[in-house]
Amino acid sequence: MAGAVHPRRRRARGSPEASPSAPVRAWTAPSATPPCPHDPCTTRRRYSANQLITLNPGRSTTCFQSSPKNTKGPFSCHACNFTCDRTRKPATTATNHLHCILFNTRKHAIELWDLLDTTAPDVAFLTETWWNDSSAPDIAIAIPDGYKMTRRDRPNGIGGGIAIAHKSTLKIHTHTDDTLKTAEHLHLWIHTDPNTTLRGTLIYRPPGPRAPFCDSIADFTSNHALTSTDYILLGDLNFHLENNNDANTTSLIDNLSNLGLGQLVNTPTHIAGHTFDPIFSASNHVTFNHTTELHWTYHHCIHFTFKKHIEHLRTQLPPHRR
Repeated sequence: MAGAVHPRRRRARGSPEASPSAPVRAWTAPSATPPCPHDPCTTRRRYSANQLITLNPGRSTTCFQSSPKNTKGPFSCHACNFTCDRTRKPATTATNHLHCILFNTRKHAIELWDLLDTTAPDVAFLTETWWNDSSAPDIAIAIPDGYKMTRRDRPNGIGGGIAIAHKSTLKIHTHTDDTLKTAEHLHLWIHTDPNTTLRGTLIYRPPGPRAPFCDSIADFTSNHALTSTDYILLGDLNFHLENNNDANTTSLIDNLSNLGLGQLVNTPTHIAGHTFDPIFSASNHVTFNHTTELHWTYHHCIHFTFKKHIEHLRTQLPPHRR
């Protein structure tokens, strides 16, 4: 039959052969999108329109106003082809270690905020904070978002004080007692997983007679060091721990070594070349890394890590007959 189409050769609907009048569109390569000007390693911040214009030259306020406001991650502006990111998350890598720092802050709120913001430690141990009940504005400035603060101020006088700043995602318990009269201290438990807990004591010993502290530190520490293998004793002791010829220094190190606590910091922690800020530990999971100099304090910043997840071997009983 003339003009009949075979069933197996039926033309597809919408094809150019079926619709001779349908226009044929030429394929064009997609336009290249300019790269995002933001550094992917920067902290997560929200920018205003003026700040975005400064970071992205050539854009106007109308570009940002026409962009979707509730977009997560990168977005393309409706008025141009530029791609930007309103909230850039920091590039993080999975690690099995807690990054901790220890340093003498001495009431430097703005500098403390900058240090925590740039280094982003999991836990920061602070000594000689000089904070009291009237220091609420300074404390609010010193702590970035995402951190919590636990502190113990000196009850009388000026100076002293210790504190612990940690990320809000960590589970930390602290408490204090009156068993050590010669120094300010704060006990802590850091729970990293159900089977791993780092116990420690943060100490600040003000300048003064050192013999009473050497006599009482062994009894004070034994209750905590002997009950846990993952225990650290750290802080500012105002001892010249690098001087092996000093009788008080050798007495302190001997008393703690009898409990299995060894000194991990092997470099000076003061601009004068002294080691005032030690980390005593009996744990194989605590590692001293390095120290960095701070221009706004006489003490260096001590960096160390703690292994979060530890495999605990279970003792298997031999088989026996009932």
